[in-house]
Amino acid sequence: MILFFLWRDKAYHFQQLASSTPQLRVSQLLSEFGLKVILPYTRRVIVNINVKIFVLIVMLCISMYTPSTTAQAGKYNANAVDDLYNFYAESRGVNWKNTDKYKGSWHANGIKEHYQNSLYKYSGPTSTYTAKHAPLAVEKGKFTYFIINGQQEEYPYTPRQAAASYNTSHKISPISMMVGKYDNVTGTLYPPTTVHVKSTTDSHDNASINVDSDGFLYVFVSGRSGVRGGLIYKSNSANSIESFKLVYSGKHSIETLDLDCDPNYAPNGWELCRNEYRGFTYPQAWWTGNKFVLLHTIYLPLTYDDPAANPSYMRATYISTVTPTSGGVTVSSPSKLVAVKGDYTKGHYSISKEKNGTIGLAFNLHVDDETTWKGKAVAPHDSRTNLYFMYSKNGNDWFNIKGEEVASGMLDRGTSNRGITKPSQLSSIAVKEYHNPVTGETNETTWCDDRHAVLGKSSPSKYVCRRVYLKDIDFTIDAQGKPNRVEILYVANRSVEYSTINNVSKEFGPYPSPEIAENDIYLARAFYNKDNALGWQTERVKDASGKDVVDHNYSSGTLTIVDGASYIITPASQERDGYAGQRQVKVLKNTTGAKGSWNEVYSKYSVPLTAGKTANYVRSVHNSTSKFRVLWSEGLADVDADGGEEVKVYLGDLTNKKLLLPNTGTLPINGKYVPFN
Repeated sequence: MILFFLWRDKAYHFQQLASSTPQLRVSQLLSEFGLKVILPYTRRVIVNINVKIFVLIVMLCISMYTPSTTAQAGKYNANAVDDLYNFYAESRGVNWKNTDKYKGSWHANGIKEHYQNSLYKYSGPTSTYTAKHAPLAVEKGKFTYFIINGQQEEYPYTPRQAAASYNTSHKISPISMMVGKYDNVTGTLYPPTTVHVKSTTDSHDNASINVDSDGFLYVFVSGRSGVRGGLIYKSNSANSIESFKLVYSGKHSIETLDLDCDPNYAPNGWELCRNEYRGFTYPQAWWTGNKFVLLHTIYLPLTYDDPAANPSYMRATYISTVTPTSGGVTVSSPSKLVAVKGDYTKGHYSISKEKNGTIGLAFNLHVDDETTWKGKAVAPHDSRTNLYFMYSKNGNDWFNIKGEEVASGMLDRGTSNRGITKPSQLSSIAVKEYHNPVTGETNETTWCDDRHAVLGKSSPSKYVCRRVYLKDIDFTIDAQGKPNRVEILYVANRSVEYSTINNVSKEFGPYPSPEIAENDIYLARAFYNKDNALGWQTERVKDASGKDVVDHNYSSGTLTIVDGASYIITPASQERDGYAGQRQVKVLKNTTGAKGSWNEVYSKYSVPLTAGKTANYVRSVHNSTSKFRVLWSEGLADVDADGGEEVKVYLGDLTNKKLLLPNTGTLPINGKYVPFN
């Protein structure tokens, strides 16, 4: 009992231990007292005390205090350090630097409930996931620093989530955020440093990375909804990946984040806005002047009026600043930048990029949708459509493409509803509106009439006709920092799909299927050039043979503008198999950025990957001027390997050259020459 109270201030370590093996629990508890522990994944524990007696006391304490994930969910913690799932190096008594290889990670979303219960919503290698974590690599001086969200060999494998369609004999490793470094002059690749480990396989918790003007590196570890908060690590030395320290783990109550939340309204004890806290998700960190502008997502309840309901959440974009200090960082309170909640609108996803201090932001819109799937309404975050753009030269004031101010004072004052929060504000920043956010009706009924008729639907006006999945954004600026050329990459699909098998119509909604017709899902580019009087334009991107490039909403590529030419590096279809990613990564080039001028110039694989494998989540290197331009993940499309083939991560240039990050053997501490081939 005495030990129990002594350890009470170490509650967050007990929370981590709840999901660990008994041996690791003992190891971590002993290390809390500074006792020497040697536990190289054997059952041998060596300490300078009577082991048997002490272990009995320890295990008794564990049995008295083993919190469940439901008893202390992250949304009730005011600090992300107290969340479940986080696993800190100091609590293990090990040095994460012992990682000497790049091992990728694999993730499946949900269970196999799509296309005759044979497909996940998406699955596959996710070390470079998602398009909403940015940047994943940044060049400074002669080095490129990058983050690989992979596996740490010192952390044990854990069984997969026990669900009806999971094979629980398969095991995957929790996510390890590993920072790597590549010397673009000498071709030297250095071994990664593991900064943080999360006891979850949810790749939404992946991290992003950036560097300040003094060369210090920052790792932004994403949280997830209300379950897990975000964390910020900073390198202990400039231009070094040797070691990092945790410098921020703050969270904020919904009461302070959303003025729609009334903390005095708590019927039946449902004190949602007073008792729930949020950290950041999807971190997008951009260095401007003397600070980072951190764009991130916070999940807000759609309503505070139904105490009996388990609330649905909308995704909203918030903005904070992260300013370096001698001891770490100072992080400002988040301000609501984009959170469109109306009669028909329920939030959005966003992507961004920075060029010489100017930040460009693109986002879609989540709307009410009468489309059904298996007799159920489609979730708002799957009813995503439309495309919007705005920019800022300082993060404080935001403008549309015409230079008209649309939001101001975002960093000057406390939290308020002064960002983009109403459907009526969207028209001035619209790139393409497939759906009317004010009336809730589609703007393009002709493209969906036939599909709805076959399915026996009524008027399609309230159905989302075309869905938009954001992939990347790039732009150039003039001498005043105003964007003069903007390009946005996305995947669009006709959202109500069907096939006729034995004269029976089957509805797939926005979900994967190998039967989705080629002309109903495609890669698209929205683009603007100030010298073109047409304003915003959109186009369907096809390869040199005129074939559509993608067949899945989550096939994710990147877009970059280099020396006036536009490049798209993307997974490219070999066959329509219903899986995210594809068996090739192709480089498409448009020398002028004009509409319909794409040529396939290279393929990253001279021979496509074998059936069952996939490459996905191609990401660009921020501020790159060297050979190293992109990175992506490769692995099995459907079933994660258990002790078999590992997920691979590749670095690539704008031609057919690539570099496989070593995922077997060891890299020497001083690095090794690894060229692009």
